[in-house]
Amino acid sequence: MTFHIVGIGASAGGLEAIAEFFENMPHNSGMAFIVVQHLSPDYKSLMVEILSKHTQMEVLRAEEGMLVEPNKVYLIPPKKNLSIFNQRLLIEQSSSTLPNYPVDILFRSLAQDQAEKAIAIILSGTGSDGSLGIHHIKENGGIVIVQNPESAKLSGMPENAISTELVDFILTPAQMPSQLISFIDHPPVTNNNHEDLLLISPNEFDIILSILRNRNNFDFSEYRSNTILRRIERRMIMNQVTNLKDYIMILQNNPSEATVLHKEILIGVTSFFRDESAFDELQNKWLPILFSEKKDKNLRLWVVGCSTGEEAYSVAIVLKELMDKLNNYFNVKIFATDINQEAINSASVGFFPKSILGNISSERLSKYFVPKDSGFQISRDIRQMVIFAQHDIIKDPPFNNIDMITCRNMLIYMQPVLQTKVLDLLNYSLKKKGILFLGSCETSGALVEYFETLSSKWKIYSSKGRTKQIDAKRMYAKTITFPDKEKQVSINIYKDSSYMQEDKLIKRLLSILPDKYLPLTAVVGSDMTLRYLVGNSEDYFKLPAGKLEYNITKMVPKELIIPLSTGLKKVFQNEEDLSYNNIHFKSKNNTQYIKLNLKLLPHKFGEEALAAVFFEEINSDKGNNFNDVNLEYDIGRETKQHINDLEQDLLLTKETLHAAIEELETSNEELQSTNEELLASNEELQSTNEELHNVNSEYQLKIIELTELNNDFKNLLSTVQIGTLFLDENLNVRKFTAPMDNLFALDNSDIGKSIYNLKNKTTVEDLVNKFVQVHKTIKSQEIEVKTKDGIEFELKIIPYDIGQNNYSGVMITALDKTCK
Repeated sequence: MTFHIVGIGASAGGLEAIAEFFENMPHNSGMAFIVVQHLSPDYKSLMVEILSKHTQMEVLRAEEGMLVEPNKVYLIPPKKNLSIFNQRLLIEQSSSTLPNYPVDILFRSLAQDQAEKAIAIILSGTGSDGSLGIHHIKENGGIVIVQNPESAKLSGMPENAISTELVDFILTPAQMPSQLISFIDHPPVTNNNHEDLLLISPNEFDIILSILRNRNNFDFSEYRSNTILRRIERRMIMNQVTNLKDYIMILQNNPSEATVLHKEILIGVTSFFRDESAFDELQNKWLPILFSEKKDKNLRLWVVGCSTGEEAYSVAIVLKELMDKLNNYFNVKIFATDINQEAINSASVGFFPKSILGNISSERLSKYFVPKDSGFQISRDIRQMVIFAQHDIIKDPPFNNIDMITCRNMLIYMQPVLQTKVLDLLNYSLKKKGILFLGSCETSGALVEYFETLSSKWKIYSSKGRTKQIDAKRMYAKTITFPDKEKQVSINIYKDSSYMQEDKLIKRLLSILPDKYLPLTAVVGSDMTLRYLVGNSEDYFKLPAGKLEYNITKMVPKELIIPLSTGLKKVFQNEEDLSYNNIHFKSKNNTQYIKLNLKLLPHKFGEEALAAVFFEEINSDKGNNFNDVNLEYDIGRETKQHINDLEQDLLLTKETLHAAIEELETSNEELQSTNEELLASNEELQSTNEELHNVNSEYQLKIIELTELNNDFKNLLSTVQIGTLFLDENLNVRKFTAPMDNLFALDNSDIGKSIYNLKNKTTVEDLVNKFVQVHKTIKSQEIEVKTKDGIEFELKIIPYDIGQNNYSGVMITALDKTCK
């Protein structure tokens, strides 16, 4: 039997939200609910009793091994963490020393156990508990609902969840049940067999991939169709459509839907030291071998699909620890790349919520992280080891001369052909004996002959140094030719990161070309990025090592850097063409003298400003077809002196900055030490405050119930008109009703007085002794008495029961016999 299981996470202020949610949730929805709160370990929780008054569903306190069933509510016990496995609840003791994140723990296990049947709800509370867990919920196809921060008593947890951009609905607690019912009542498209969707509508599936490619410039055609179909079906359910044609209409009419689908397909679950044993083996066994075989002090690593940075920083920490241990230090550069620019931006900041505590040891936390108000900042020495950049492993050129690559849990989403293609590129990037670190469910696949297996359990491999020829298309997007009167001119188009249309750019370039002679020509953007290259560039351009950059000043000989950078700057600023004469540089064979002609390409409003650079050899017998004013440019003593002056100024600036940084570091260390102590105290107080807030909320509800009960009791007694007198354990008056005035002279001032001090209006002189006797013997008595006015009453004297055979005081009722 399959059904949806809803995990509800809340902290301070969440009790009212939980009650409001269940008041609006039908008791027969077919869903099960697991509620996790931050409960105080020092107070008995009254949640079962309180919540039972707001729902007709059975409310249970979770127990070890309890089977989760529909239409029931399960509550976390105090001092425990709650998870689920095979639809049964598992209970673990929570840490008494470290901050606890029970909502993340539940969500993570719920996602793994229930996949698309998992639903996560985050209600009022402080902190970020739940924000990491919803990554797992979304990755496995579940949905996430968060309380509108404006309706929450404390908005910390909802706001942190919303900042992940993984939330499906932001609602008030009262609105959530109807949305849930609408979601689960929507009929499934494929009955959990996602491939059925492809068999039903293969053409529509291709149309959706085409829309995603056109809208987001990303091709999913070589990704596993089952993964994509699962995300598509989920979005269909969220939009309440039952066939792909209707969903295509939504994609076409609502551009934001294509963005949402694109993001959901690319959702990556990551964490610090994922598969910690794998990192331990890497650090203790394979990295030391890599260190020992290094002939230089430069260590280059590449983290592919780094997501929000946890993997890259984990690798950096492992390297730092190992270098400290071996006292063997390298110049480490970790290139961390991902196709998702938002993920790269987040990773670059290096700030993480407090819930990472569950994945990082306290020693590493104190050494490599700086505590902040709402989380932790990665330390500067670790951050400086990592270079983040947006990069598409499928289309963009790979890095080269890499000592180690980690590409974990990305290949499993690709079809075998694409997996082989990516592995081929990774092997091309690796040096011989370089390490390849894959995810636990991935292998070297069809390229097994190119890798040596170091650890079959943790999928760690070593490159054998055998590579295939890399596809030329990774260096050039396209090669075209056009006829010339003297020769065929070939244009090699370098990979372009912009989205401009190529045919328009070529047309603009051709409009300024000479009729007969075409020298080496480069088209450059205002950011110095090389867009197009025409002619033989062998003596002029060289690709830089490492990540490919198309900045023209980093590709040309050093003698051309100054004239190109200054000349292009003037052309773009003044919008006037410019030429430089007598520029010389050393090529492979000899010293070449050239003339640089810089011309602004014609452009319309809205088009990018581009300039063409013509490298014309002065000794060429082809003639000069450019009529610009020529400026003599001599890289001689004056220029070298100018460069030297600039270098000296830069050195002085660096020294001044270094001195200032040292002073700031000294002050910062002192402040950091104080700040850590304050934050530690603040965390303890905040945790205690949350727990007390929950206890206080429960007591407030109890007080309200008691007040209502007391009012009901008071109104009942006044309506029945039966004389009633309550005496405490000392036989002092506690309460009484008006008819009791017939037996004793009573008014409000007598409350608290001894029964011995009251005037007896009956003819029974030892009446008080009867009360004492019942109080001592705990045996009830019934007697008849007559007042001095002649009115007969039937008295019942009973001990006052306070529960479990305990008694405290006496209660007397008097019934007027004349009224029978």
